[in-house]
Amino acid sequence: AKFQDRGKIGQALSALSRELGIDKRLRPDDRFGSIGTYHPFVCRVFCERHGYPLHPVLKQALDPR
Repeated sequence: AKFQDRGKIGQALSALSRELGIDKRLRPDDRFGSIGTYHPFVCRVFCERHGYPLHPVLKQALDPR
């Protein structure tokens, strides 16, 4: 299923980060105060699970665990 809402994507990435045991980080953001940033491997797994095409950089993302 494709995600239409950025907030839903963030929730899914946060849940996946917890599932994989890979910490997310927060960075300051002018609009939202702070936003989550995710390890490239988490983004890779998210894209693979949900059928999104992988950016070449994500194809090389290794599991940091």
